[in-house]
Order: sequence, then C-alpha cells, then structure tokens
Amino acid sequence: MSNKKLFFSIVIFLIANLIMTYFLTAQTFNRFIISFNRTFSGEVMSILGNLSILSLILIFIFMFVKRSDKRVLTMGIATLILGIIIYALRVYTKYYLAFFSFRTLSVFRNPAANLGMSIALETFKDFFVSFSFLLLVPGIGFIVYAYFLRRQNYHYSWNNSIKSIKYRIGFIILCMLFSYSSILSFVKKAEKNWIYNSDLPHYGVMNAGVYNYYFYELFGADFRYDYKEYMSKDEISDKILEFNRANEGFVNIYQETTDLSYGKGLFKNKNLYILQLESINNFVIDLEVNGIKVMPFLSNFIKNDSNLYYFENMYSNVGQGNTADAELSVMCGVNPNGYSTLHWEYEDNDFKFSSLPYLFKNRYENSVAYSFHGDTEEFYNRTPVHEQMFGFDEYYSLEDYLKMHKNEHKDPNSFIQGWVKDDVMIKWADEILSDKEQYLAFNIMTVSHTPYVGNPLENSFNWKVDSKLLHRYLSYMRYVDNYLELFFNSIKEDTDTLFVIYSDHGSGLYGAPLEELYGDIDYMQEFKYMMQVPAMIYDPSGTLNTFTGGNMMQPLLRNQIDLYTTIISLMDLETPDIVLGLNALTDERTFAYNPTNFCVFTDDYIYSVKDNSAKYYDYYDKSLAKEEIKKIKRYKLYIEVAIRHNLFELKR
Repeated sequence: MSNKKLFFSIVIFLIANLIMTYFLTAQTFNRFIISFNRTFSGEVMSILGNLSILSLILIFIFMFVKRSDKRVLTMGIATLILGIIIYALRVYTKYYLAFFSFRTLSVFRNPAANLGMSIALETFKDFFVSFSFLLLVPGIGFIVYAYFLRRQNYHYSWNNSIKSIKYRIGFIILCMLFSYSSILSFVKKAEKNWIYNSDLPHYGVMNAGVYNYYFYELFGADFRYDYKEYMSKDEISDKILEFNRANEGFVNIYQETTDLSYGKGLFKNKNLYILQLESINNFVIDLEVNGIKVMPFLSNFIKNDSNLYYFENMYSNVGQGNTADAELSVMCGVNPNGYSTLHWEYEDNDFKFSSLPYLFKNRYENSVAYSFHGDTEEFYNRTPVHEQMFGFDEYYSLEDYLKMHKNEHKDPNSFIQGWVKDDVMIKWADEILSDKEQYLAFNIMTVSHTPYVGNPLENSFNWKVDSKLLHRYLSYMRYVDNYLELFFNSIKEDTDTLFVIYSDHGSGLYGAPLEELYGDIDYMQEFKYMMQVPAMIYDPSGTLNTFTGGNMMQPLLRNQIDLYTTIISLMDLETPDIVLGLNALTDERTFAYNPTNFCVFTDDYIYSVKDNSAKYYDYYDKSLAKEEIKKIKRYKLYIEVAIRHNLFELKR
C-alpha cells in the first residue's frame, strides 16, 4: 500500500469523524437542543480538541497494528464506534433536552425493564427514520475499503518514522498538550460566560470538542461548579432576598408587589388531594384530529363545570429529573436544577425543604399524608425521598399494591407495561383514604409514558396521522380522558376535599409528530408547546367559585412552583421563610424557564439565554426585557446555590 493511499485514509478518518460531531452539536442536525452561539475561538479550540483525541487514536492504531489493511480496518471500526456513540448522545438529547454527562448517571438508575425495552425499540426505529444511519457510513466505508485492500494483497507492513519510540512519545505529548489547552480554554470561557451546571457539558463539547470533553469526563474530570464553594451560606441568604416573596417589601422583576394571603384559609380543615398526571400537554385537551376529539370529556368539563378553576398558561418546571422534578416543584416550591435528580442525590445529601406534607401535618395535628405510585418502590428512590425529604407518613408503591391485592398479580385489567393502571391507582388510593379523619394525598399517575405503548385503546381510533408515536400518544390521551371522567364523577359530592390536578411534564413530541399537527414551527414555539401542561383546582363545595366571583380561568403565565404557594394559602398552612412561587390566583405576573436548556417564557416573549435570541408576541420594550433576563439569570443561579446550603429547610 502506497504512502499516498494511507495518508488519504488518515485524512478521511479525521475529516469524517470531525463532521460527525456536528450531527450532535449543530441545531440544524439536532433539533432537540438549543445551541450556544458559535464563536471563532470556540470553534478553533473545539476542532483542536477533537483532532487531538482522533490523533491519539491514530497513533495507538499505528503502534499496535502493523499491517496496512488492518490499520484501515481498525480505523473503520473506531469510526463505527464513534458514530454509534454520537448517535447515543443524540438520543440522550432527545429524551432529556441536554447533553450527557458521566457525572449525572443517576438518571439511568430507575429499574424499568419494560420501559427500557420499549424505548430501545423506538430508538432503533428512529435510527433509520431520522437518517441517523448516515453516522455509520464512514465506518462501513473504511471496513469495505480494508476488505478491498486485503483482496488486492495490500496487507504488508508499512515502515515509517513514527516507529521510533521517541517520535511516538513526542507525538502523544503534543496531542495531550493541544487537548489540555482546549479544555483549559473551555473552563476559562465557562467561568466567564456560563456559570450554570445545567448544560455545562453542552458548553464543553462546543468549546473543547465532543471527543475531547468526554475523554476528560471518562477519566474522572468533574467540570461542575461546587456551589457551596462558589457562594457562602451567609452570602446566598442575603442575595436570595431579591426573589423571596416572604420578604417584607418584596417586588418582583416587573416591579409588582405580591399577595401571599389571597384566599387564605378558604379550605381550612379540609382534605387535600393532589393528582399528578403523566406526559400531558395543554394543547391536546381541545385538539381534534381527523374529526375526532382527543379528550372530549376534559375539554367539555373545563369549559362548563363552575367548580373547576383552570390555569390556561401553566408551565412545567422539570429538567432532567422529569417526573421527580415535578414532584419537587409542587411539594417543595423550588425550581429543579436541570442537570441532576435530587431524588437520587438525596442518598448522599440530606436535603431539607419546607414541603407540603410537613406543613400540612404541622398545621393539622391528627392528619396523615400519603403518596401513591404504580411503579416499583426503587423508582426515583421514592421511598426515602417521599417519607423523609417530603415527609409523607407512607409511600405506597407497586410492591404494596401486590401485597394488598394478591389475586391480581396476573390480571391484565390491573396493569399496563408492568405498572398499576392509573384508574386502578385512583381506586386503590380511595380504599386507603376512606377511613382517614383528615389527609393529604399525592397520587402519581404513570402509564401514559413515552413511548406510549401497551395502551388497550391504541387501535380504537383512526387518527390518520403518519407518525406512529403521535398515533399512540393521541390514543393514550383518550385513555387518560376516560379515567379522568370516572375520577371527576366520583368526587363531585366530596365537599370536604380540595383537589389539585396537573401534569408533570409534556409529551416529548418534538419534530415530525408536532409538525404534523401544527405545520412548520420554530424551535421556540416548539419548546413552548412542550412546556405548557394542564393544571386545575377542583372544589366540589363551590367555595372557590364564590370567592372569585365566578372568574375560574387564569390566563396569565404560571409555574408548578406557584401551585405550592397557592396551596399553602388556600389550606391555611404556615408560610415558609423562603417563598419563590406566587399565589397563582392573583394578577401578579411571573416567568418560567426550562432549567435544562434555559429557555425563558413570559407573557410577553420567549427568550433563549444560550443563544441570546428572542421571540416577542407583541411590541415589548426590548431594553426592559434585557433587564428582566438579567434578573432571571441571577434567580436560577441563586436557587441552585440555596438548595446546596439547605436554605429551604422548615424550621420545625
């Protein structure tokens, strides 16, 4: 094999593997991310970092593989492996809207064999539908070329100067120096421009290179900020006052005052039932596809039941913790950090919060607080989190259900995908709560979970949509609609209980499924659709309707953390020392953001902090928006630091 042919193979290896990284980092090819603005220096250091690692791979190939055809074959295998890794990282961004990090492996700790198999199957299908198979073409090309060389007898050893140990060591040292300089440049830039652990890996791969960044992470490098070291407890205690609604004289970022006492004690001494739905977006409630209403009962119920208070513009607060993050937001009134799951971190960190169960039991001496979920008790580490961090007296899981219903282990009417069906969970909770004097119940629904398989109603409707994922989702929403009809009909006479119902997060129907419903939409509108979730308060007694004068719709933007604050007021609970959310029944304005990609939503505009782009609904003072975004950026940082210092601890 000639020097020219081998040199050509090396060049193709480097170029092909560099290009593959853009399938992950470029928003044009990966619509599940919001990309940082690319800079010349960042691009140069990224390419330098990637080339350093690729060159190291080459030097080791040449050191340990002597025959020229096998060298090309090994380059092909290496390229194939890198292509698979790039695709796996793309899949991660699809489900978590963030870049993978070895420091946040806890997201994979949930025991969900059935769910894992379903997602794996969907991932395999998507591999071909999304043209991601192109990532394997370079590697396969190398392997085919190596086979051609072997057939042509180009398989003799190739002697070159790199054979010298001195040159090998020198080349390795040079590559490592370039690699480290790229990493050092990223760290310095991050300290100046991106002080958040959320999406820090994204900032790293764009400024140090995909292969380079993960090479350092793989060998133990931790680029995350230690927020306890970053800011002292005394310092953050002072700074958090800017966003603490319990602080006397508080004004929000819009220079408005707050009213935490609005509706104070309306439901004093009553029960509280919180129902957390799974993966429902607000847009689906009134949606009609092929002449079929997707959720006919809920759509009609929201419009016509005078005892239902509906939040038309509610945003989920979840990050990579997904359902667990929603639990944290509503139970504790704090925004998740976007890069980890506090449920799993609780094993090593004694987080303390002024949670609703603790507040409820402190207020009502003879009350109990129970939580329910139809999956295994290990899922999201819920048993210690719910019973210790949240303060529930008992957490009921799949294992408890099986113990109490021994004859239903194999009843197909009780389970979907190995989970207890949602309608069955509602009935089970009613059984346990029936003889309790006063209670707080938190019932977490499960089965309408991506990728939306196992639904007995899947083939009951002809939605006439091309996306199979969309078809399954719409069918699951009808399943949800059916059990919600049973639920609301069963509680209409329960005037001793206040019901709060909301969805944990959106459907994840990014890309083709959503475009099939709404046509070509920009990424900001897409994230808005996915972040908006249904939320409502149901009061069978009619007390809330009387109090609001029949105004039972809230059009202003609201967060899940606002539900926490509102519940505290309505149930006459003690106001914690730090309150972040507003009373959702008032006219005060607020903002929402995705804690992972830091896309900010207000009633006036959407703003992407990562690329400094904005979408304004109507004319809005851009200089004013700029000042608001500065405050929101401080808010996100301060919340993350405050959690690490346990500032939200209930003084009990």
